Order: sequence, then structure tokens, then C-alpha cells
Amino acid sequence: MGPFEDPLESLVPTNFITKQAAAERASCSIKTIQRLIAAGTLPAYKVGARGVRIDVDELDAALRQHPHSCSAAGGRLAEHVAAVVAQAPALTPAQRDRIAVLLRGGASV
Repeated sequence: MGPFEDPLESLVPTNFITKQAAAERASCSIKTIQRLIAAGTLPAYKVGARGVRIDVDELDAALRQHPHSCSAAGGRLAEHVAAVVAQAPALTPAQRDRIAVLLRGGASV
């Protein structure tokens, strides 16, 4: 064991992962993982003074129950965005003009 290794780390079951690893597995941010933990959707376990670990099976179950929590859960983000765009009303000519002015760096119309 090196000088910076946590002695408790060797006691953690191998199916437990860090928040960073959970975020990578779920293709979302660590903040999203933290929100799921705070909401009680995703159980997390304290290891040592500051460490937190997540059971892989519980992560997978949480993502199945809440498929919109992370973009990779079901891979439906692009489909959802397309559906929202399809349902959005068309812009009026005044709205298009206003957006064009803003995109060119104009202040106000």
C-alpha cells in the first residue's frame, strides 16, 4: 500500500464504484449522480471519512427505474429532443427577426 492509498479501499466490494466511475458508466455528470443520491433514488455508501461508493447493480436498477436521469440510460435523449422540437410551434416572423438581431450581437429591437 502506497502512502496515499486509503486502507479501507481494500475492504470495499469489487462491485462498488466511485461517483466518477458511476457517472462514466451512466454517461452523465458527477452532479447528476450526486442529485440521484440526494433524492434517494440511488443508494450510496460511505467509505472512510470522505469516500462514497455506489453498487453497480443498484446504479443499473436506478437507471432502469428513472431512464431520463442520464442520457445513456436507454439512449433516448436524441429521440426526446427531436420529439420536443417537432411539437414546438413555428416561430413568428418577429421572433425570427429578433433572434437574428441577437445572434449578430445586436442589443435590442
